[in-house]
Amino acid sequence: MSENSASSSVFSLLSSLTNLVFDDKRPKTPIKQEAKLSKTSTPKSVKNDATKTPSKSSNSMIHSTPKKNATTYWKTPVKKAVSTLKNAINVHQEAFHSEETEEELFSPSFHVDEAEDEEDLTAYMTAEDELPQDDDMFNPFTFIRYLPDLSNFPPRKVNLPRKTRSCPPITLVLDLDETLVHCSTTPLKTYDLTFEVEFNSEHYTVYVLKRPFLQEFLEKVSTMFEVVIFTASQKVYADKLLNILDPNRKYIKHRLFRDSCLYVHGNYLKDLTVLGRDLSQTIIVDNAPQSFGFQLSNGIPIESWYGARDDTQLLSVLEFLSDIVGVTDVRPTIENAFRLKELVYGRQK
Repeated sequence: MSENSASSSVFSLLSSLTNLVFDDKRPKTPIKQEAKLSKTSTPKSVKNDATKTPSKSSNSMIHSTPKKNATTYWKTPVKKAVSTLKNAINVHQEAFHSEETEEELFSPSFHVDEAEDEEDLTAYMTAEDELPQDDDMFNPFTFIRYLPDLSNFPPRKVNLPRKTRSCPPITLVLDLDETLVHCSTTPLKTYDLTFEVEFNSEHYTVYVLKRPFLQEFLEKVSTMFEVVIFTASQKVYADKLLNILDPNRKYIKHRLFRDSCLYVHGNYLKDLTVLGRDLSQTIIVDNAPQSFGFQLSNGIPIESWYGARDDTQLLSVLEFLSDIVGVTDVRPTIENAFRLKELVYGRQK
């Protein structure tokens, strides 16, 4: 059932229920008859029996019949309508419960999320920084164009410990959902693994697909870079998944989650300064370019992955990363290769 059809069904039933309860044109004959009986003289047949002690059955007949005619006449269909309305609402809620759960639990990608419990730092933006509201489709590059300077936001603490001498000089930041894996709380036709997670006092089974060549990718990048997972997903989910993908922390040195993101205009942004690393030696790979909008020159965009088994994006990224090892500043190389600033600001004359 689509959201529009489900909503239409619910509001149609609600309208019918409202008309049934409040419509002055509904038949009122049974109620009028009851009122007439109470004001006029008692019928002869009733008078003759009034002096007698009525039996249990006759008493039931006298009192129940008018009540049934007067009130049950419209209450019964109302009860049925209420029951039908509740069922329709339940169907509507169940249809989108899984989708809403995934938006809250997993990392939103190319999606303007309306999370009410997050501090939206849009308050620190100026009028010139406000996004245009006439676009129906979310455009990450338009979003980045209107981002304010990072200096407009409150200072943020460093989330990682200092780099050790044994660490490679370049830090590689990897997104998780739709970059390395695809996950769902709805059963998938095929999946690589499952695990249980409790979120908002409810238990969920998470179905996981690993992007093709993920294992090879992690093995190789871990020898060349200091690898950090930085995801906009909830820690309760992402931490469990990473414990399965890298149980001995052999490949991934550090993990950052949604609470390390900046929440701006309904999007979770990954400000790389919270790493406490030299930005000239920092790279981020993410399927959502707006995520690294504050440090565009450090970002390698990767195509979002939803389960295609013939995907080779990780191999392509691995080839590029292998060539960048050893450079003193990664940003010019990334800028020349992907030209994201041209997509955001247009070609400079």
